[in-house]
Amino acid sequence: MKKTLVLILTFVLSYNASIVSQTISNSVFDKTDKYVKEIMDTNGIIGLNYAILVDGVVVHKKQMGYANYEHKIPMTNDKLLAVASISKLFSPTAFHKFLLEQNRSIDETIGIFSPKRNDLPSSWLKLPLKQLLSHTSGIPDQIDYQVYLAPRNNNEVINAMKDKPFDF
Repeated sequence: MKKTLVLILTFVLSYNASIVSQTISNSVFDKTDKYVKEIMDTNGIIGLNYAILVDGVVVHKKQMGYANYEHKIPMTNDKLLAVASISKLFSPTAFHKFLLEQNRSIDETIGIFSPKRNDLPSSWLKLPLKQLLSHTSGIPDQIDYQVYLAPRNNNEVINAMKDKPFDF
């Protein structure tokens, strides 16, 4: 079976919303769509979703290409994509920014940060956020236990991994 590469591309604009709403026209979005399509064609990208946000508000979103090339399933905005390790670059940075904005600490444990999470093992609740952000928590890698390839939901992964020993 051919493996396909799906790339999520997110453009984030940091302009003042009132200025942007006055100056961005549909032609700008059309030009952006054309540019993204050229990037896809040049790099052999099979499908992607992207969005343009202004002050945290989606002002344009687009899906292009295929979610599954082999079966010719078109990309749609509601497709969940397994981004795998690429999220290691963005998730900790975004989460750390969130913690700073909320005056929270990376030294808080999962249990303190998210007290309503009763689906996690007690050993996980004791882990500091710092370890999650630096990928040093010891929570076992789901790939090592073949819990991957599009699990139906987070609970499926948690249930499969909760009794596995920490891996340091």
